Amino acid sequence: MMAAKPKNGAGAKELLKYLATGPAELAYLKSNPTNIAANKTADTSGYNALQKKSAELVGSAKHISQFLDRDTRPDFASQVMIPALQTFINKPDDVDGLLKNIEAQKKTIFAS
Repeated sequence: MMAAKPKNGAGAKELLKYLATGPAELAYLKSNPTNIAANKTADTSGYNALQKKSAELVGSAKHISQFLDRDTRPDFASQVMIPALQTFINKPDDVDGLLKNIEAQKKTIFAS
């Protein structure tokens, strides 16, 4: 993201272009190895086990929501999804029941 009226618009755009490159993402991942690169050209050979599994999951996903609180209505995020994620972390063996519950609440919230 960039400010609406940056002092150096051309420079800001060049910085954003660079930050989206594979090498820039790998530089960031050295400081935070809990994430994965979004750029398909990034070298993933140094990924740890968690990063490999994360990349596999993201790569096979049909849809991705990167920022739940920015990608959906606040009431759905805070009242449905955050508690659902917490439930999943504590009880991951009932995915079908959890998804059914999320779907029912989604229909109520988005019906209006």
